[in-house]
Amino acid sequence: WDENNDGIVRRVTRQVESLLHSGESIDEIIVLTAMRGGEAGVGNLNAVLQKQINPVRNQRDLVIGRDIDDLEARATVGDRVMQSRNDRDLDIVNGDIGTITRVDARKRTALVDFGSGEVEIPAGKLKSLRLAYACTVHKSQGAEFRHVLMALSRAHHRMMRRNLLYTGVTRAKQVLYLVGSPEMIRIAIHNADDMQRNTLMLSYLRSEFGRLAERPRDPAEDELLLEGPHEAMTHA
Repeated sequence: WDENNDGIVRRVTRQVESLLHSGESIDEIIVLTAMRGGEAGVGNLNAVLQKQINPVRNQRDLVIGRDIDDLEARATVGDRVMQSRNDRDLDIVNGDIGTITRVDARKRTALVDFGSGEVEIPAGKLKSLRLAYACTVHKSQGAEFRHVLMALSRAHHRMMRRNLLYTGVTRAKQVLYLVGSPEMIRIAIHNADDMQRNTLMLSYLRSEFGRLAERPRDPAEDELLLEGPHEAMTHA
């Protein structure tokens, strides 16, 4: 456990390094967090993990989608990326995760393997890609990894909900690492406000039932109600 964001980031990177040294593939490791911004958010975690997992001496080959602070993000061969919006033309959807397998510096294009074959991403659509060594719990829905590291930062306490914790925990196929403040677990477990749907449906139904109760009733409706659906069908 670690109560501060700097400590969370250090523990996350050390654990990832340990897993990689033990022979685990980065494809089976994901870091999850509640928010995109902040030191323990997706943007910073991805920048730190990129330097650790796929370091390069020169500048990254391609400019991809900007992070939460609108800072320029770059990627190259070997980087894991996520598609951030649906693209019917390329047949990829929001949340698809892949690995950059080749870049064309002249055309400013990239080949990304999303698991079902390589897709060429043209220059104009690179902005829809994000680094994906870390992602939000929300974006991880539907995916599973052997090792899941979940960052629990006090700075994200407003996002802590029971279903968020459940979603993050159940992304792990084998091992789950909770890194951060244990207080965030307690807050998440006791916060089930997400189950309350804030819509006007209840008011609408009350209004509709009220109108039905006030209107004159057709005698034929009473006959249908008394006969039941089977008998009513015989009159059709």
